Amino acid sequence: MINMIKDILHEKAEETQEKHVPHIAIDGTKVTVSCGKDIMHPSTKDHFIGWMKLYTVDNNGRTLEVGSSEPTASLAQPVACFTLTSVDNIKKLMAVIYCNIHGIWENELEL
Repeated sequence: MINMIKDILHEKAEETQEKHVPHIAIDGTKVTVSCGKDIMHPSTKDHFIGWMKLYTVDNNGRTLEVGSSEPTASLAQPVACFTLTSVDNIKKLMAVIYCNIHGIWENELEL
């Protein structure tokens, strides 16, 4: 049996008080992904974001990974910055994060 990522993703409506849905902000070609917007996700040795990934979807529908970040538990806030070479052919940005307790969460931003 193959587990599809869509089968293990949490819905935005399931969001707990510690915000798990990734927030995507773009300014020109600089993209910032954070785990939580109004309330930042905790970063402790027992409850932390293990990794954050950013993907682009181009105008042809191809999905490409831009990069990833692995914030160190209890030392780093769950925020990652990426600089794109261009946004001309990008239709959408997708961020995916992994919480060691609450699993995988994703969000998208149409450009």
